[in-house]
Amino acid sequence: LQEEFGRAQRYSDPVSLIMLDLDHFKRVNDRYGHQAGDLVLREAADLLRGSLRDPDIPARYGGEEFAVILPKTHVQGALAVAERVWRAIGNKTFRHALGEGAGASPPVELRVTVSIGVAFFPSKDITSSGLLVKFADEALYQAKRDGRNSICLYQAQN
Repeated sequence: LQEEFGRAQRYSDPVSLIMLDLDHFKRVNDRYGHQAGDLVLREAADLLRGSLRDPDIPARYGGEEFAVILPKTHVQGALAVAERVWRAIGNKTFRHALGEGAGASPPVELRVTVSIGVAFFPSKDITSSGLLVKFADEALYQAKRDGRNSICLYQAQN
């Protein structure tokens, strides 16, 4: 992120950052087990990668949180990517087998939603890669406060 931010500053290019968090993920682990949670994380990561362009850089940020660096991407492009990711994950039915063999239960079908925060450079308040992370994270938590399953864009303070 520091390299991409430095490049954006040097060449007056935009760069955007998306932070996303799977909503109520602890419930998946608690109700269906950590194997189901791992399956959801892996498949959500695959959906995330499938929603991006080659130059975009996805990363697991921690737990059930992901970050995506969008080089040379203005706010409109970042919001389009965020919506693609939001739809892909929200429309996915995750299927997890609860057992094996003749007495096994049928697979469980799980649905998860995602909250997303978006921040971008150039923006009045964003002068470093650290602030880009801070404000994308603040937008993510605003999406969660607004009821989850949504996308929130960081807005510079006047």
